[in-house]
Amino acid sequence: MTTTRRNFLWPLLIVGVGVLMQLLATDVLPENVGDLMERSWPILLIVFGLNAILIDRVRFGNWLALGISLALLGGLIWYAYRIRADDMRQDYIEILNPIPLGDHIQGVTVNVSALDATVIFRPYSQEESPEPRSLGAKFTGSKESHLDVSVQEDEQSIVHIAVTEKRPNRIPNLRDIGRGQLEIYLPVGVPVQELNFTNKKGLVTLDLRQIDVPRFTISNESGDIDLYMPLNSVIIGDVSINNGNLLIVIPPQISMRISGAPESRELNVNDYLSVQGGDIESRGGLLEFQVELSVNLPDGTLTIKPE
Repeated sequence: MTTTRRNFLWPLLIVGVGVLMQLLATDVLPENVGDLMERSWPILLIVFGLNAILIDRVRFGNWLALGISLALLGGLIWYAYRIRADDMRQDYIEILNPIPLGDHIQGVTVNVSALDATVIFRPYSQEESPEPRSLGAKFTGSKESHLDVSVQEDEQSIVHIAVTEKRPNRIPNLRDIGRGQLEIYLPVGVPVQELNFTNKKGLVTLDLRQIDVPRFTISNESGDIDLYMPLNSVIIGDVSINNGNLLIVIPPQISMRISGAPESRELNVNDYLSVQGGDIESRGGLLEFQVELSVNLPDGTLTIKPE
């Protein structure tokens, strides 16, 4: 008596697809899973072809065909998300209109958290806002991103602004995913008592040439940072870049000390920079340092240029 081995692959695939469709119909799974299913249905043809080739040649050929097909599908989805994630998008715009800060405001604190945006800190231009003592923000990016903005004034007449980029969807839509640009407009003539910023990936520019900011902490996991230092401020700063380079543009008469400087350096000395051990010092003709920076730059190059 002979027994016929049944091929359970296709019945199981039909049941699995049916379960997924039912979960989507009842909103148990995110809507974007349905988008991925619509894009992935040709994988069934690959399963069918591999199954026909392997089933009589290799033991458990049907399951091997399914495994190869799922691995291929996973790799293609990962690659598609990766290449689309670097696209600059302009589908979603969030604007915090200029907020003029009255004469009673004693200072500002700024806390910004981005995901993978190009981020620019700068004051408003005259055309953007005639009042230089203004605070604001603008984000242009993907529909998959959302910007949370909070502005509060405390009893000491200090304005606190917090800006956070979020992606609410656990599985983003492949059609909408991408990077954005975040601009933070800092006030001129009002001390930015504290500036804290974190970013996962992207280019960052801090134009502090007109800004009074005594303390800042900047962290960027991947991407370069360009830092333009002011002329008349006393600053203590921490800068961390896990994978990227740091450019510091500073007036030559400013005294500066950098601790934790990396071995890879490009210094425009011009008789005002001196290197001592692992630190960099620029006295600028003064005894006290106006700028003290702590730098964590494990895999990048530090470049210092005069303004």
